[in-house]
Amino acid sequence: MEVFCHSNNDMKGKLYKTNLRRLVSIILAITVLVTSVGLGTFLVEAEETDTYTTLYLIDNTLEKWVGDDNAVIELVDNTSGHEHYMMTKVNDTTWSVKVPQSAYNITFNRYSPDKSIQWNSWSAGGRDFNNAYFADGSEYGHWEAIEEIDETEEKYFHAGDIVYLDVSEFTSWKNDNAIMYVNFSEASKEVNNGNNISISDADKVYYNPKKVEIEVAENVYAYVITFEDEGATELRFWRGNDFTLWNCSVVLTYEDFDSGTNCVKISNWNSTGELTIS
Repeated sequence: MEVFCHSNNDMKGKLYKTNLRRLVSIILAITVLVTSVGLGTFLVEAEETDTYTTLYLIDNTLEKWVGDDNAVIELVDNTSGHEHYMMTKVNDTTWSVKVPQSAYNITFNRYSPDKSIQWNSWSAGGRDFNNAYFADGSEYGHWEAIEEIDETEEKYFHAGDIVYLDVSEFTSWKNDNAIMYVNFSEASKEVNNGNNISISDADKVYYNPKKVEIEVAENVYAYVITFEDEGATELRFWRGNDFTLWNCSVVLTYEDFDSGTNCVKISNWNSTGELTIS
């Protein structure tokens, strides 16, 4: 784990800039989409908000098993109710999330990738002035104070990023009242022996699709990355119905996106097309 030491003022300034960048990104994304579908302008009423801090869960187990089986980690703030936050994977042993500074009494939950099964839970209790919880075993650990981890170079999709699907060159993708999906995995039909994928029965490690419901122009769709999606490094678009995935696009990786390519253009039924700029 790479740790960078800064003065308190440097850390606060860095956190402020990171939070501001994320907030501006999401507001811009929503503005672009609302404008694109012709809903006109809207007014966002500013409200006074709590200051935020970054909390970490660190795998301190001997076997380093917390991230096994594509586990996802949730932080629950029990200070004034039960506020749930999905954490972002920083590296193989570290997860992070931004929460209100007032978050004090904390629980960490380890779930299956589709969050249907809770595998482990750490009742971390009060964190005092600490910001990192070290999971020492399946249900126990300890708090420590660490310097902020530099996540600026992490190569994954972030909340507020927008990706596009263009079927204008192969509109047959819309046949049969097809529903458009995005799936944050490079898995194609080959992983399922070339067969269509039953959404309810599929292995969620490979197939956990989200509906793409915003059509920003004729035959062009958009999807805004959510906090739940954040951390993914590749995706494919799919077509299907409420129960089955039929056909998939080529892969769009974060490296492609980071270089300016944000759109997948379909040219045939499966794994064909090109990456473009929308």
